[in-house]
Amino acid sequence: MTRGRERVRRTGGLEDWLGEDGALAAVVRTQSDENLRVYATSATRVDEDSGQEMNLAHGGYGKRQLLELVQNGADAILATPGGRIHVILTAEHLYCANEGDAIDEEGIRALLHAHISNKRGVEIGRFGLGFKSVLGITDRPEFYCRQVSFGFDGAWSKTEISGVAPGRKRYPSLRLARLIDPQKAAVEDEVLSDLMTFATTVVRVPRTVGSSEWLSRDIEQFDPAFMLFSPHVCWRPRCLHMSWQRSVCTSRQASMSMAVLSPRR
Repeated sequence: MTRGRERVRRTGGLEDWLGEDGALAAVVRTQSDENLRVYATSATRVDEDSGQEMNLAHGGYGKRQLLELVQNGADAILATPGGRIHVILTAEHLYCANEGDAIDEEGIRALLHAHISNKRGVEIGRFGLGFKSVLGITDRPEFYCRQVSFGFDGAWSKTEISGVAPGRKRYPSLRLARLIDPQKAAVEDEVLSDLMTFATTVVRVPRTVGSSEWLSRDIEQFDPAFMLFSPHVCWRPRCLHMSWQRSVCTSRQASMSMAVLSPRR
């Protein structure tokens, strides 16, 4: 833990990652409270939302986590020449970090709702239904942004929602969010801390559901045809089993790199 604190103090740029202060933190609280009020008046809505999440986690989106996160990152860097997307897979987490546009109020609403997306123009992702595919590998996804950081927790959501709508067969996981202290998280996670030194947004997905063994294969076999839909992104293959290694972009075209990190020995 001491090493973690020293690392954060040495590294510039982390002090502007906001915690529970700021306008967007209030949006997270307000939107979560609004969803809870809806569930208190409509048990059917609980069933609909939980059913949709289950279908996304086990249906057509069930193994699209990597692609969906990369698409969101690609949309964020549309207006950022030289911007980066960096994907890292460890035994415990999948990370997707990007520079570019930060999340705004519309993005938060899209994350906490079912059929709302703030996709614009040529964007192909931006927090629509596809983001909810992460439920195929986690029940606790986390979203770190310089203006606000928050996370979801299936067990906590079930407790909160069952308090106003008891007796349902299933409960949704991605409709109530809790604010996260990004400074504390950076101290406890070296990979996250390093990503936060350059990124605008980092999605951290704990691998808590199933084996998710396909993620490593998806990274190693990532289809370059993705670039046909995101011509502003330059593919720089770095699909290696390796220790932590930083990628550097020198081009005005945005770049994307991926890595599978082997456990330290």
